[in-house]
Amino acid sequence: MRFGTWFVSTSFALLLLALPSRASAFERQWHAGVDFGYANLFGDQGSGGFGGGGHLVYGLSDAFNALLDVDVTRHASANANVWSGGAGIAYTLDVARAVPYAGLLIGGYKLTGDLSQVAPGVQIALGLDYQIERNWAIGFELRMHTIVAKDPVGTVAYGTGFLRFEYLWGF
Repeated sequence: MRFGTWFVSTSFALLLLALPSRASAFERQWHAGVDFGYANLFGDQGSGGFGGGGHLVYGLSDAFNALLDVDVTRHASANANVWSGGAGIAYTLDVARAVPYAGLLIGGYKLTGDLSQVAPGVQIALGLDYQIERNWAIGFELRMHTIVAKDPVGTVAYGTGFLRFEYLWGF
């Protein structure tokens, strides 16, 4: 057997072995979890901070999920807290143990301290969840927020990178 044929055959066999034994997405599946990690206010008021929150996800179909997120982060150098809540929809990009997704949320923000005000905003979410077992998953999510704040602050760019732990049910 030639090397090229052997390589292709072996690669194909390894690929088949690497496929999950069972991969499926579920309509009407619920996810509830907690998040924590790092956040950054960009621009003139730039400041890093830490925070956390919670999320609730509902499977509308095997490809689309409804999202609800609530978070708070503390930014000591800007003397500010950012409270955020958003609702939106996400598209799951794959259906396996590791599930990447992208979503869009619309929400509200309460800025306290030196940035004190309430403002609307939008979030773009990119994430990867890994299902440890049928009812438990871990993940990581990056969100870019645009907060449409009033003067004197103006529009605020805000980013979060959170680890996620969640419980799943409703298969």
